Amino acid sequence: MSVKELARKYKENALEVLRKYREGKGYRLSEVRAALEIIMMSEEELINELKVLARDVSGCLSCKHSVPHPKYPVYLAVRACKLKKKQERCKSYERYEDC
Repeated sequence: MSVKELARKYKENALEVLRKYREGKGYRLSEVRAALEIIMMSEEELINELKVLARDVSGCLSCKHSVPHPKYPVYLAVRACKLKKKQERCKSYERYEDC
């Protein structure tokens, strides 16, 4: 997944969180706030934020196999591995090419 694709996924997740919140499906205020922040960012701003995280932090946040965590879909600094690997035992790390 590229950083651009990851940004699009976060935008989709943010819209979904807000939709479910309006329906009364129990999201915490911090999740709603994070979703609103993502929605208010331009795609370029979101991509830049993700690139900064990837440059400043090693591990999953800078790996192209990372995806938004299913339990925390709008937190930019919480990711899961699409290969279902644990960070400490991962041999599949690949840094984003566009960072």
